[in-house]
Amino acid sequence: MPRANRLRGSGGVFHLTHRCHNRAFLLKFARDRDAYRALLREHVQHFDVSVLDYCVTSNHVHLLMEATERSAISGFMREVASEFARAYNRRKQRTNAFWGDNYHATLIEDGRYLWECLCYIELNMVRCRVVAHPQEWAWVGYHEIMVGGSGIASSMWSGCAGDCRRGR
Repeated sequence: MPRANRLRGSGGVFHLTHRCHNRAFLLKFARDRDAYRALLREHVQHFDVSVLDYCVTSNHVHLLMEATERSAISGFMREVASEFARAYNRRKQRTNAFWGDNYHATLIEDGRYLWECLCYIELNMVRCRVVAHPQEWAWVGYHEIMVGGSGIASSMWSGCAGDCRRGR
C-alpha cells in the first residue's frame, strides 16, 4: 500500500490520531501515559506548534494541534513518537514497533467543526465507558481547559471555559 501524503503547505488546526502497533494496549500504565504527556510538553517548546487539546488512551492518542506551517507538526510528531518509542522499548527491553503506522491528520475548519472535534477528543474515554466524565481521566486536556494552569493544552481556551461548561 502506498504511503499517505505528509503534511505540506500552510498551517491550520489539525486533529491527529496515532495508534499503538496492532492496537495493543501499550499505554495501559499511568507511568507510560505520563511519560508521553511529558514529551508533548517538552517538544511543544521546540516547534512552532500549539497543542489545543489531547487525550492519551491505553492504545492511541488524540491531539488537536495548531501550526503556522504543516511541516512543524510533522517534525513535532516525528520527534515525540520516535523518542517515546525508543524510551519505552529500552525500558521494557523490547525491539518491536511501538506505533502501528504513521499518525493520521485531518484539517479542522473553524467554528462548529472545531468545537465538535474538541468534544470528540474530550469525551473519548466516556464513550469507551472507562469513565463517566472527562474530569475522571487524568490524561486529557479537560483539566487544563476547564481549570486552567500550566498544562500543554493551549491557553487560548481559557477565555471560553465558562461557555464550554455551558455547552456553547
